[in-house]
Amino acid sequence: MAYFESITAGRGGLDSFNQALNNQRYANLILNESMGNFANTIANAGSLFDNAKIREEALKYQRIRDLANDKKQAEAFDLQKRQAEQSMDFAKRQQIMSEESHKQNKVLNDHRAKAMKLENALNQQQQEWLIKVTPSAKASVSVGNSAKKPITQNTLPAQSTLPAQSTPIAKPKPAIMEEVKSYINSNPFFRY
Repeated sequence: MAYFESITAGRGGLDSFNQALNNQRYANLILNESMGNFANTIANAGSLFDNAKIREEALKYQRIRDLANDKKQAEAFDLQKRQAEQSMDFAKRQQIMSEESHKQNKVLNDHRAKAMKLENALNQQQQEWLIKVTPSAKASVSVGNSAKKPITQNTLPAQSTLPAQSTPIAKPKPAIMEEVKSYINSNPFFRY
């Protein structure tokens, strides 16, 4: 506390007392200002600390999110890679299957062609045999009114099952294009 002179000292004592009070007031004002500055400094330090904590938490959260996103991207890349490998494998297997089916179709077509040749040869043989076996249907007309004698078994010469060479063989007519088309359409072998 400031030293106060005796009040009884007169006018000079009052002036110095007022001066001492003013000095005390200024000292209190400076103390209040310094305390306010100190409080502001502490508040600023606290807010800076809080901001640093918040920033650190945000960085941690961002790192966690980045790790999770990287993991998801890696999983998505692995999935795409597996899908690409599976599609390549599927394409290879499909190509192998198509090659095998092509080979089988080729073999099947060869067998069909052989069967057609055999059937055509068989049909040709059957036609030749039918032509040989069937006698020509020529009508014989005898002049006269006398009744024809029935032919007995004894009077007939020995006949073989095949007709004699002396009988003429009727030549078949050449097939018309429409008959060939209708035969091809009616035969189930030619449908496929």
